[in-house]
Amino acid sequence: MAALAGVMVAGCSTDVGDQVCTEESIERDRDDDCPYGPPGGPSVQITGDGFCPDPPVIDEAGPGCDTATFGSVYAMFEKPIDPDGGNCVDSKCHGVAAAGDTPKFFPAMIQRDPENPQDALGPTYDSLQKWGIAKYGRPYIRGVDAEPSTAGSPEQAWILCNLQGQRGLIMPSPTGFKSDAPLATVRAWVDCGMKKTLEAGAGGAGGGAGVGGAGGVPIGGGGGVGGQ
Repeated sequence: MAALAGVMVAGCSTDVGDQVCTEESIERDRDDDCPYGPPGGPSVQITGDGFCPDPPVIDEAGPGCDTATFGSVYAMFEKPIDPDGGNCVDSKCHGVAAAGDTPKFFPAMIQRDPENPQDALGPTYDSLQKWGIAKYGRPYIRGVDAEPSTAGSPEQAWILCNLQGQRGLIMPSPTGFKSDAPLATVRAWVDCGMKKTLEAGAGGAGGGAGVGGAGGVPIGGGGGVGGQ
């Protein structure tokens, strides 16, 4: 993934070099020396239907929603970019060892611990859900089961547009995915509501994010209601 003006998961190229931002830098000019803007920098409010031409078309009961989980999306983030991954969690892109660490490019994605693979998913999901609010006034992702206080709405999520280069720098940078499969994986999960689910299954108790997905197992612990 990569820094952001259009951030996201990425099998990103690592020969971009350091960006240089000055008062003359143009906010949405991806070809200048400041393509991503400063993390947490000036807010740019963009409204209207033209922001993202490929918004979520949410149907929580749609085909495949029992297996369209954030766990499946994260697994694609981890894969090498060739042939069908994003390589987003690489430390040269969006990957960090632990929540709170500073990634090379925002938003942060937690590198999974083989001994405890679930611990990366919750922080990564939360990072992606917060991304974009300060800069664009709308979230990169936004689960239908998010807390009511969570900024934005699911329909405003722009991850699909970012991954296709329709909003921000295309991810994975610089050319996008090598095949159609990764985008199809993300699209299925997005259109099923972007729920914070780890894997397909029978559902169950727990889940700090609230209600479990359509058969998915909620990420995190704490008292949420299991999936249907």
